[in-house]
Amino acid sequence: MEVLSTQYNLTPRLSTLTPSRAHQPARVTLSGPHPRVPDRNPEEIEKRTMPFPSDLEIARGAELRPLNDIASEAGIPTDCLEPYGEGAAKIKLDAIGRMADRPKARYVVVSAITPTPLGEGKTTTTVGLGQGFSHIGKKATIAIRQPSMGPTFGIKGGAAGGGYSQVVPMELFNLHLTGDMHAVTAAHNMCSAMLDAHLFHGNEGRCATSSSV
Repeated sequence: MEVLSTQYNLTPRLSTLTPSRAHQPARVTLSGPHPRVPDRNPEEIEKRTMPFPSDLEIARGAELRPLNDIASEAGIPTDCLEPYGEGAAKIKLDAIGRMADRPKARYVVVSAITPTPLGEGKTTTTVGLGQGFSHIGKKATIAIRQPSMGPTFGIKGGAAGGGYSQVVPMELFNLHLTGDMHAVTAAHNMCSAMLDAHLFHGNEGRCATSSSV
């Protein structure tokens, strides 16, 4: 009788059992390390757990196209762009009236997705959809929110998508972009300081402290 003997080196072999031991169960032959238990060498562990580049390596290896070329493909007048360096730009409100005669477009809303432990969720799916539509010859533009500092400095390490479905330049998108978030932060801090000082110096304006604090 021939039975298949399972080996950890993923090389099955046939072992022959003698008639006197035919009633006994086949024994598992251990040869080589278990494929699911890497050795303690950090380089070997990284090689087995990271078969493709990290998000940062992919983002830094991408070749950025000029923003004017991207705007032209989307039908946005280039004079309506307000550049913030080479990697970001705002679109002036004048573009709404100048593009009013264009046909209406369809849109897909990615509202809620349970992310994976590594953070792939709504943003990665949205970017992937835009890439997929462009791949089949459709003009696609994605609209996502500016990341907060929480995901950037938390376990996710950013909110620009992941893998080959992410927004680049990733560092600019995650940390600064056009600086609007920093302006809002400064204005919020100023208003908080003004209110705190007003309450400390007597609260002449009779602010309702129960609802202000």
